[in-house]
Amino acid sequence: MSIALIKDLSETIVFFLSGYTKKENENTHSFCITTFESNLETILEKLFYFVFSKGLYSPLKYTNESLDKLTFKLNKPDEQPVDGQSKFTGVKLEHLVKRIKSKTTSLDPLSSTSKKAIAFSFIVRKKRSAVIFFGIQLADRVLLRSLTFKGISRVREDSSMFFNKQRQHYKKLYDDYLQYSEQEKRNILISEYCQIISMHPKTFKRKFKNYIGTTFYDYHIKQRLLKGLYLLFYTQYSVSQVAYISGYENYSAFIIAFNKDQKYIPSDYRLLR
Repeated sequence: MSIALIKDLSETIVFFLSGYTKKENENTHSFCITTFESNLETILEKLFYFVFSKGLYSPLKYTNESLDKLTFKLNKPDEQPVDGQSKFTGVKLEHLVKRIKSKTTSLDPLSSTSKKAIAFSFIVRKKRSAVIFFGIQLADRVLLRSLTFKGISRVREDSSMFFNKQRQHYKKLYDDYLQYSEQEKRNILISEYCQIISMHPKTFKRKFKNYIGTTFYDYHIKQRLLKGLYLLFYTQYSVSQVAYISGYENYSAFIIAFNKDQKYIPSDYRLLR
C-alpha cells in the first residue's frame, strides 16, 4: 500500500473541511461547538462512505474502528480532554498540540476570542502504519479526528524528498492536462498530451502511477467525482450543473458514475444540517 494514497486522502479531507469552515466563517452568528461537532460528523460520515464505497482510495481499508476522536483546548493540553478518550496509537497529546499549532498558525493566527475556524491535517508515520490527524480549530478549541491505516509500504528517508518532488511534478502535469482539455473543449487523449510534453505514453503512465499511487485514468475519475461531491456539499448548483462543471458531458453519465456502488443519491449530500 502506497503512502501516496494516504497523502491524497489527507488532502481530500482537509479540502472538504475547509469548504465547511469557509461557509461557516461567513455566518459567524451560527458558531457553536455542538453545531460544528454534529456537522463535522455528518460530513465525515458521507465523505468516507463515498470515497471508500467507490474505491477512490483502494486499497486503503476504512472501518469505524479506524476512526478516533478527541476534543480539547490548545492552551490547556495537560487537562483531561473535554470530550472523548483518545487512543491515537500512542502519539502523545503534546506532540499533536505542537503539530496542530504549526499547521493552523501558519495559515491564520487565532486569538482566544477569534470566531474564525480553520481546517487542518497532517500525517504521522509509525513503522508500517500511518495515521492521518485532521480536524477543525475554533479559537483555542480543537475538534480532532484520527484515521489509522496499516500495512503501509516504506519509503527510504534519503529518497522521500525526491519522491515528494516527483509527486508534485506529476500532479502539476495532471493540472496542465485539464487546462489543455479545457482549451480544446474536450478530454484530450493521453497520447496527444504526451506529445505536448515530449514523453512516451508508457513512460508517463508508469511514472504517474508510481508517484501518484494510482493510474492516470482512475485518478482522473476520482478528481471529477470528488469535485462533484464538493459542489453538492457546498453550492446550490443543480445536479445537471454539477455534472457539467465536474467534466461530464451529460447528466446521465454523471449519475451512473456517481451512483455506482453506493446507497446515497446526489440529493442526499445536500443534507448537512
